[in-house]
Amino acid sequence: MEIGLFDGWVEQHYQPIVDLKTMRIGACEALMRPKTGRPADKVTQEMERSGLIRRFDLWSINKAIAKGESHEAPVLISVNLSGLNVCDPVFFDRAMALLSKKPEHVKIGFEITESMPINCMIKAARFVGEAQALGCTVGLDDLYTGHSSLATATALGLDFIKLPGEITKQRIAQSEEMIRQACRFAGKSGLMVVAEHIDDLGQLVWLKSLGVTHGQGWLFAKATEGIDHSANYAHVLKPAQELTLEAAINLG
Repeated sequence: MEIGLFDGWVEQHYQPIVDLKTMRIGACEALMRPKTGRPADKVTQEMERSGLIRRFDLWSINKAIAKGESHEAPVLISVNLSGLNVCDPVFFDRAMALLSKKPEHVKIGFEITESMPINCMIKAARFVGEAQALGCTVGLDDLYTGHSSLATATALGLDFIKLPGEITKQRIAQSEEMIRQACRFAGKSGLMVVAEHIDDLGQLVWLKSLGVTHGQGWLFAKATEGIDHSANYAHVLKPAQELTLEAAINLG
């Protein structure tokens, strides 16, 4: 594997994932930032079509491990992972080799994306199980988009599900029902529910009322090159507590 293959044109930035009860960082998501300024999702889709995604996801894992090694205090770094790769035996062997050699204090998680469908649930479940056995958390990214569904979360025995901004930013009845459905499922299955793109207090109050347990977004912090594992967002709690649910919905 060419460790530095992507260093010239893409960077890894990190956005806190916040426990909405304690308002402390529970993890960070490693986000791709192309130096060309092109949208990351478009670049990812091109790599999936070209076959480059295997090497890119391995690069991402290696970068996240290196970032974790640079921090004395452990913080879980969650890496996006193409649905194609969780079924790829070559990727499996190389990813497990990286994970088995990482220092014990380095915590890695995976967010499976399904812009391209998972084509073999048996192989995908093996990847999830082996990664979890090595101390990784594994979740499903962007629920209800692409091919991502609660059926996938059920089949793979995941640790968390993530709600995309397309749903979390729209305070409308359809979005509310989808979020409630995800939270009911998560409650029965013992999963975390992470909401992306939490950008204002009203959105935070509304999402918490529906059962969302964790979140990330500009209300807390933008993605940056560094990780502040000690960050505390308790200052958000007081104004959020003073905002009624009706007012929170109307702010949307």
